[in-house]
Amino acid sequence: MNNANRHLVTLFEAALDCPSEAERSANLDRACGDNGQLRARLDALLRAHAAAGQFLDPDTEDIAATRPPETMPAPAPGVGHLLASRYKLLEMIGEGGMGTVWMAEQQEPVRRTVALKLIKPGMDSKQVLARFEAERQALALMDHPNIAQVYDAGATPDGRPYFVMELVKGVQITTFCDERRLTLRERLELFVPVCQAVQHAHQKGVIHRDLKPSNVLVALYDGRPVPKVIDFGVAKAAGQKLTDETLHTGFGAVVGTLEYMSPEQAELNQLDIDTRSDIYSLGVLLYELLTGTTPLERARFKEAALLEMLRRIREDEPPKPSHRLSTVDELPSIAANRGVEPKRLTGLVRGELDWIVMKALEKDRNRRYETASGLAADLLRFLADEPISAGPPSRLYRLRKFIRRNRGAVFSAGLLFGSLVTGIGVSTWQAVRATAAQVSAQKERDAANAARAAEADERDKAEAIQGFFEDEILEQANPVRQAALDHVANPNVKLRTILDRAAVKIEGAFHDRPKVEGSIRKTIGESYLALHEPNIARPHLERALAICRQEYGEGHRYTLNLLGDVAMCSLYEGKFAEALDRLQNVAASVPEAYPANDPARITLLNNLAMAHDGMGQHERAVELLQQAIAGYREVIGENHIDAISAMNNLALAYQHLRHFDQAELWALRAIERARSVQGEASPIMLVAMFNLLTTYSEQGQFKRGLPYVDPLLKFAPQVFGDDHPRMVDIWNNVGEVLIETRDDVRLEPVLVKLMEHGPKIRGENHHQTIMAMNEMALLHVRKERYAEAEPLFVICLDRLIQTKGPNDETIATGLNSLIYVLEKQNKHAAAEPRHRQLVEVERKRHGPDSQVATQAAYQLGRCLIRQKKFADAEPVFRDCLKVFEKGKPSGWTYGAQKLLGESLAGQKKYADAEPLILAGYRGFLALEPTPQHKQIVLDILELIVRFYDDWGKNDEAVKWRKTLTEAKAVSKR
Repeated sequence: MNNANRHLVTLFEAALDCPSEAERSANLDRACGDNGQLRARLDALLRAHAAAGQFLDPDTEDIAATRPPETMPAPAPGVGHLLASRYKLLEMIGEGGMGTVWMAEQQEPVRRTVALKLIKPGMDSKQVLARFEAERQALALMDHPNIAQVYDAGATPDGRPYFVMELVKGVQITTFCDERRLTLRERLELFVPVCQAVQHAHQKGVIHRDLKPSNVLVALYDGRPVPKVIDFGVAKAAGQKLTDETLHTGFGAVVGTLEYMSPEQAELNQLDIDTRSDIYSLGVLLYELLTGTTPLERARFKEAALLEMLRRIREDEPPKPSHRLSTVDELPSIAANRGVEPKRLTGLVRGELDWIVMKALEKDRNRRYETASGLAADLLRFLADEPISAGPPSRLYRLRKFIRRNRGAVFSAGLLFGSLVTGIGVSTWQAVRATAAQVSAQKERDAANAARAAEADERDKAEAIQGFFEDEILEQANPVRQAALDHVANPNVKLRTILDRAAVKIEGAFHDRPKVEGSIRKTIGESYLALHEPNIARPHLERALAICRQEYGEGHRYTLNLLGDVAMCSLYEGKFAEALDRLQNVAASVPEAYPANDPARITLLNNLAMAHDGMGQHERAVELLQQAIAGYREVIGENHIDAISAMNNLALAYQHLRHFDQAELWALRAIERARSVQGEASPIMLVAMFNLLTTYSEQGQFKRGLPYVDPLLKFAPQVFGDDHPRMVDIWNNVGEVLIETRDDVRLEPVLVKLMEHGPKIRGENHHQTIMAMNEMALLHVRKERYAEAEPLFVICLDRLIQTKGPNDETIATGLNSLIYVLEKQNKHAAAEPRHRQLVEVERKRHGPDSQVATQAAYQLGRCLIRQKKFADAEPVFRDCLKVFEKGKPSGWTYGAQKLLGESLAGQKKYADAEPLILAGYRGFLALEPTPQHKQIVLDILELIVRFYDDWGKNDEAVKWRKTLTEAKAVSKR
């Protein structure tokens, strides 16, 4: 069976599992999305199944052809059928994707009521048989009071397997708890045996993979509620073989129920599932027992397509149970079902139960409970008022979560704490090692004492930094803390905002501990650099540099690192010579301060190359970057982010040299390595795509850049944030590709983004801001939205005059665009002063008698005639004719003759006008009969007819009217 057919079968099985038509239809809508063909085939299969009890619709030839004729289904047994001479089928009590479940009477060797699961007619494919056999073998391994017991197994005469198991006369656990209004304690006491049953299955090497309320039934035994785990139909062997048939989950199949599915199950191939997947599902079930809803709400699933649902399972962080309870409208009824007041319920769940549930629901399975019994043990400790193993997430862990949520705004600022602590640890170790290497044997004791003192000093510094970091950065993510600090409470506050606040708090905080201040300022400054804010970063870095010079000395690596950081400020500000001078000062001290294989040496080469490239010394930049890449390859490997950044820079240097083949090669190499290391949505990946897009655009090969447009538009705002300067460059380059490929649909939202964020980032008068507005106006023109284009052209023109002066060539272009939209709206009076402005600009740029200036005057004259300002138009066209008649006759000459005649006729100077109008007509008639000239000839003929009518020469008017009629007839042929 090919992958497409296997996927069809999987979806079909899932549809059959749905308890109602409404849920089945909703699931099919999500799974099929816009794939109408797939939905039609599934509908056909379901109709055939309902009508004939067969698995496949005979019309679906491509699927049916994969089933051997000998496996065609036989009629299914019904009520009263005696199976294996001892099991009498009494009533169908369930139906799933693969089989039916019957209540049956076992007649020998003992008489009892049992549950009998029988494979469906038509479902005996090799894959389904293997899965059914796996369920039978899995259950046969179980021997636990809270797992439904298997009594027997066999096959029908036509080869369909069945097994016989304990009949559990119960209801699903959530329903049981709600109907009996069990308290939280009673619910937990009922849930603990479920965990223990799952642990038993895991010890037998079986993973359930579909734990949910309908697979955990509660029945009364001697008046006591006992939960029973049922349906291991999608169980997966963990460490042993369950059946002689190899059981594979088809590629693209999703096994399990979405609301209860672990993140690792929400992958389309599910090749890496272990027992911790069941821990997650238990966590979902516990969440529902406490709150009455699942962590990822069902309503949200119903709104999304299948792939979006799977993404949410993998990525969306669920709220704590107590938080969910405090926000749901149904809290009164939920609390009533648990026999407690609403406010009291939230308080009972908050704290330890929150911690237990959220540990089970960790996206990272390494942070979950290792075993189901571990989860049960913590619940038992909670019930006994003993300390639990789960606890609130650490501050550092919460920081990582917080930064991950805000990585779109400040992707590299997420290294704030890590860079401090890691840097301190590494530098301490290096200091100790260097000290030990340099002292003589007889001074080892003194050296060791000095090293311990240095380490204690660094440790003290680290603790102070951590305290500042937690109090002034991490805690500001807490809305309560924000309010206490007189900030507007915002649970989604951006890390950039927190960084700004921390930068203020550093002032004077460590006047007696300069080393601490220097370290914190270094990190804050580097974070602002990552945000492309060198002007804000510089004072922090320069202050840190001054501290390091005083505390450590001029040649210490701390000092040199900061000197390099200040140089990067200059680099970001475009002060390339200043940056190069500082970096060369660092390079001069490198041999003494840095070990030979220190990556910092290689990074210095990369930064020097960027400075040379900025100064136009592209060959030197290429040389240094090649050395850097070779060094990274040897020391940290080509897949390190610094090595990939150097590849990106090399691609850019080759682009500046216009060696486009090499630029493309290195950009593609950077993309390949970034994708393998960090995935599609990583900063380095997006920068590489941007460089490649620019390389294609520089060559005019815009279509080759199209594959990178959608990834940049999708992921770049998530990674950088809309207010990051790099986004302006990305939107500009993407916009250029879309303009050149005439993709106005995707272009318009890009231009909207540029108009919204460009002025804030680059300023209102920056050329990128102006050009974005101009392109939006041109897009309006292409769509004939002239009224919307007009104000944009006005603003562009005003800003161009402010930035470039009144006589720049761009002013003429802007005036022409504005005049065009005004004329299209018949706003001739508003257009007139713009025409006069254009004439002056062209006369100053090209001379008063130039063709360009005269053509501008010609358009002014036409505008005057349209306003019936004939006397004003006459001298304009006389001057135009003087210039045009000096050269070879052209359409401009004949047009000026015709329009001068029209301006005279408008003043009733008919005798003077007649020869000019007729000369214009004859001139255009003699030109090559292009469609444009043919239309002009018709327009002049109509003018002539009106002219003679106005003059009162009826005979001439009749003659020319006949000529006009004949000309129109010819033009239609």
